Formats: sequence, structure tokens, C-alpha cells
Amino acid sequence: MKKDFSSFLGKNLTEYQVQQVVEHCSFDSMKKNPTTNGTEYLLHFIRKVRH
Repeated sequence: MKKDFSSFLGKNLTEYQVQQVVEHCSFDSMKKNPTTNGTEYLLHFIRKVRH
């Protein structure tokens, strides 16, 4: 199924590349990555409270 998806996108991926994509798209990997888990962007929108 993973190869079908890469073929659908018009990409010829090696088995290693497919495994890398699967790893990078896992929930555990995305939770650890500030770019994909939202923490990088939230800091720009949260105000510091002044007392």
C-alpha cells in the first residue's frame, strides 16, 4: 500500500525512503518535532501576562 501511494504521487521511492517517510509521519515522531506539533507556532500567539 505504501508503494501504491508513492506511485500515485508519481514518485519512485526505495524501500529505505518509504521507511523514512513512515517513520517521519508516525505520531510519536510528530509529537517530538516542534515544527509538526505546533509548539513552534504557539509561542507567537500566546501573550505574556503582565501583572
